Amino acid sequence: MKKILCVLLVAVMLLSVVVGCTPSKTKTEDTAASTTTDSTPAKTETTDTKESEKPKMSAPGDLPIVDEVVQLNVLTVPSSYVENYDTNYANKWLEEKTNVDVIWTLVSPTDSSTKINLLLAANNENEMPDVFYTGVGRATAETYGAQGVLVPLEGYIKDYGVNMQLLFERQPALENQMKAFDGHIYFLSRYYETVHVRATQKLWMDMSWLKNLGLDVPVTTDDFYNVLKAFKEQDANGNGDPNDEIPFIAYSGGYNAANFGCILNAFTYYPNGFAEYVEDGKIMEPYMQEGFRDGLKYLKLLYDEQLLDNECFSMTAEQAKALAAAEKGNRVGAVQGGTVGIFNMADPNIFNFEVIDPLTGPGGLKQTPLEIFNPNPFFMITSYCEIPEIAYRWADAQFYDSADDIKNGDFTWLNYWYGEEGVGWEPAAADGKSFTGEKAYYKWLFNWGETTNTHIYETFLINMPESWKTLMTADMGSGYNQEKILYESTINHMLPYAVNKTMPTLSLTEEEATSIADIKTTLETYINECIAKFVRGEMDLDKDWDSFQTEVKNIGVEQVISTYQTAYDRTFK
Repeated sequence: MKKILCVLLVAVMLLSVVVGCTPSKTKTEDTAASTTTDSTPAKTETTDTKESEKPKMSAPGDLPIVDEVVQLNVLTVPSSYVENYDTNYANKWLEEKTNVDVIWTLVSPTDSSTKINLLLAANNENEMPDVFYTGVGRATAETYGAQGVLVPLEGYIKDYGVNMQLLFERQPALENQMKAFDGHIYFLSRYYETVHVRATQKLWMDMSWLKNLGLDVPVTTDDFYNVLKAFKEQDANGNGDPNDEIPFIAYSGGYNAANFGCILNAFTYYPNGFAEYVEDGKIMEPYMQEGFRDGLKYLKLLYDEQLLDNECFSMTAEQAKALAAAEKGNRVGAVQGGTVGIFNMADPNIFNFEVIDPLTGPGGLKQTPLEIFNPNPFFMITSYCEIPEIAYRWADAQFYDSADDIKNGDFTWLNYWYGEEGVGWEPAAADGKSFTGEKAYYKWLFNWGETTNTHIYETFLINMPESWKTLMTADMGSGYNQEKILYESTINHMLPYAVNKTMPTLSLTEEEATSIADIKTTLETYINECIAKFVRGEMDLDKDWDSFQTEVKNIGVEQVISTYQTAYDRTFK
């Protein structure tokens, strides 16, 4: 029943953009049915399928969704840890439950956003999938929605949705957050309240190195400097070589492993990634603050004394992992990131790394930016889809909140979340305890990051309430219990110092989005280049700071701020 699509040529042949794809089937439980409202777009000639020819849908909440198998062409960026979307147990299980046969178009992560944008821009009926099922920029989704390439969803949510409506009832602000500038909703977002993603700019240290040298966990930036200096000058890893230690690294390709937020937040508010923030209702840019320069001066000090690895702006994840798995033992003393990231989870050295509290800066600043949930596009129906009602029901089913089911001993949905019982998961022991000390209900039988073919690593339209991961036993049974460690480190070391200045995702008009798109790209490139040059000493943080600020303004940062401020005021004032 499944086939593998080979290569998708996107847009114009001259662009030579190739998208690899693999058909497979995915099914999800349904919970809604009815008729669409006038807010759904008129079908094009291509999608004008006679009602009598459409398969009969079941009543809301009943499975399967349709009385006969239908096919849905879905484009996604697959998890690299899933062996085969064709034969994956969770996909096959869902297929049997829904009668929706998904023909997967799997797009390589390399330049996936470029490929998807070209596909949307070309708007070629022969190349367009029924559904985009992957992260895209909000401006992209809403721009192509306003142009009619993507379908408004609010009518389907109202008439065919059950789970999304329940989520809106539980989180009343979410519906308005998802509305575009024109009042329509063009996308569904994955929804999660997972604790550890609220603060991902973590600083991990090798506690065995501290113990070997008789050092305390650093509290201030001065303490951190002194600890790194001791790591560099002494045999901190205890392998007999006092010269092979690398005190602190950063690298690209990891989970927030390259942005230096764990350092810069001791000097100024520095949100995750290249992002603006809101302070007293005003849109702010972190790199325009004086504290940002102070943070770069501190990083330069670490760099100059080789306490921060001098390959930090070019190091890859593979190179970082090679340092951690060196023949004479781990060479890394500290690393930043949402996870420790540099170890294979079977390496016992990973247990030595723990998260420490955010560092206190010279001005007394001790904080971590709270990363609140923001809805971002993950599911969109194209105007060429002949069965949009079924496509929406397929999506809405995935928002089913099964936490209460699990508490009542019904583990049915774990077959989708984590695959086959006995392979991906099993019920917890009767006396099993969760991370919070409460009763546990299920147990993972895999380590995160292992290649598997029993589940798809939560890469679906997830609806994860805060309680979800705490239903899992604290005793994972084997190896490094990353979920427990991330949960506890976030609760104990990060959230007590959380500050919320997160800028919500804002809906921009097509004109607004277009006006700042190139500016944002140019700014990001320029600022990242200057951060590296300032830290390496190729630009002087005193002599060149004013010219840096002037160039940022010349590129157009004030237009970016003004545009976001207008959208923010339009939404919240």
